[in-house]
Amino acid sequence: VTTQGPSFPARWAAGYAGTFKIWQRRMRMGGPHFPAAHGIRMPKTHSFEERPDCYALIGGERRNRQLCVSNPETLKGAVETVRKYFQQQPDSPWIGIGPHDGRGFCECEGCQALDGGDWDPFAAHMSMTDRYLWFFGKILDGIADEFPDKKIGFYSYASYNRPPVRIKPNPRIVPAFAPITICRIHGLGNPICPEKDKYYRWIIGEWGKMLPELYDRGYWFNLACPGFVFPMVHRLRTQIPVSHELGITGWRVECLAHWGSELPSLYIAGKLMWNHKADVDALMDDYFTTYFGPAAAEMKKYFTLVDTRVRDTDVHTGSSYDMPHLYPPEVRQQAKKLLTLAARKAATDPFERRVMAMQQVFDYTDAFCVMMESRAMHQWPQAAESLKQIESLLDTLTSQYDIELVTKKYGISYMQRFFRQPTVQG
Repeated sequence: VTTQGPSFPARWAAGYAGTFKIWQRRMRMGGPHFPAAHGIRMPKTHSFEERPDCYALIGGERRNRQLCVSNPETLKGAVETVRKYFQQQPDSPWIGIGPHDGRGFCECEGCQALDGGDWDPFAAHMSMTDRYLWFFGKILDGIADEFPDKKIGFYSYASYNRPPVRIKPNPRIVPAFAPITICRIHGLGNPICPEKDKYYRWIIGEWGKMLPELYDRGYWFNLACPGFVFPMVHRLRTQIPVSHELGITGWRVECLAHWGSELPSLYIAGKLMWNHKADVDALMDDYFTTYFGPAAAEMKKYFTLVDTRVRDTDVHTGSSYDMPHLYPPEVRQQAKKLLTLAARKAATDPFERRVMAMQQVFDYTDAFCVMMESRAMHQWPQAAESLKQIESLLDTLTSQYDIELVTKKYGISYMQRFFRQPTVQG
């Protein structure tokens, strides 16, 4: 008989695809699920039409963006909303609330007086954490007569990710750190990105001193990327064990199910969330041998090449604009040679099909790099030709396999939103 217990009570990767839930069960993910926490729905009596004074004062006008948290009527409406939620969901231990995603914070004297005067160097504006922790604490006080043990979960995110300066937070507030303003490419301890390492350790340590529970609500994908090659093993193999040492309670990270472009990153993440001391090298060797069979050696060399490039390249913003820097022409040629050798060895299914899928994902990435390089040189016919290749491969990767190797919804929408139109216009 073997008895096991997870290193983290909560282990969730929030992916946007139906197969993701099935896969998470197979990876033994589970535990408390951190609630979504963008916004708070006010009762009808406190709608913008009925009570505009409950909403943000911006440039001298009330706007339906964020709440005016210093207004007692806003607090009254929020308490009513939260109380009603727990009356309807008596078994829920918490509710997720917070500002709406984005900016538009109230500029009235009352709200500004709640701020701690702490400058956020990554977001380049004053931190809003103190005002919201004050507001959350008042909400908990307001429901304490009926619900003394319920909790509020909020995203420690963007303009309010830094720890408070003046407010001592109610211990029933649970933050989930969402580091959207710092590097999403490199891992902790990477000398090429000292800010990421220092800032993450500092901010987790500070929150941990103040509150008994702390989640990581990070980004285990290349934000706003249409699904190009983006390995994260170098990052996850350090971050997850260090986070255990720092006292992270659990994970509720944002992902996209770009299976083809991110393998085996989320697999390694799932293993480390279950056991933060897992032998990553042994897991990787098993993955290459089991998944690619006779092509294991070549696929390991290919993966090591691209993972090392992401780890060691001095770019930090995330998203797809960095792809030509991560994979310059000489690296892409080397990767193609390794994939061609792997394809020759993987002559039978399922290995042949798996290697072919990895080739197509890399060709998709290569075509994008060529398009961006051509645009930079004002070589618009070449850029347009590369766009045709991208769209053809995107169709293949989203429709020709048993599962979407690139998430169709976001692969198409991100290409259209960020990259297609400038190429067509050029």
